Amino acid sequence: MDETAQKQFTLGFTGSKKVVTEKQRLVVAKMIARFKPMLGVHGDCIVGDEMFHIECIAAGITPKGRPCNLHEFRARCVFAPGMCAPIEDPLVRNRKIVDDSDAMLACPDGPERMRSGTWMTVRYALKQGKHTFMFLPDGCVKENNDT
Repeated sequence: MDETAQKQFTLGFTGSKKVVTEKQRLVVAKMIARFKPMLGVHGDCIVGDEMFHIECIAAGITPKGRPCNLHEFRARCVFAPGMCAPIEDPLVRNRKIVDDSDAMLACPDGPERMRSGTWMTVRYALKQGKHTFMFLPDGCVKENNDT
C-alpha cells in the first residue's frame, strides 16, 4: 500500500455489546497497528465499540462514531468535532460503518447466527467485498469467507 493510500485508509469495527475477550482486544490492537488507518469507524456501542475506540486513541488513530438510536447501549465515547454522525437506526448505521470503511474488523460473542447486529454487519461487509477479519472469543481468526 502506498503512503497516500495508507493515509486515507479507514478501518471499520463491529463487535459484541456483551463481551470482548482479552484475546480479541489484543488482536484488534495488532490489526490497528498493522493497518495504521487514518480513521477508525465504529457504532459507539458499549463493550466492543468502546474497546475499539480506546485502542484507536492509544494508537493515535482518529475514531469516528456512528451511534444508533438504542440509547441504553450507547457507550457515549468522546469524539473530535465533526467525527460523530447523527443517530440512526442500528441496521442503517451498521451498513454505513461498512460503507465508510476500506476493511472491517469484527469481534462477535460467538459463532455466526441470525438476529445478531455484529454478524449482520459481517455478512453485509462480505457481500460488499470488504476485506473482513473476524476474531472469535476463543482466539480463532477468520478472514473473509473462511469456514
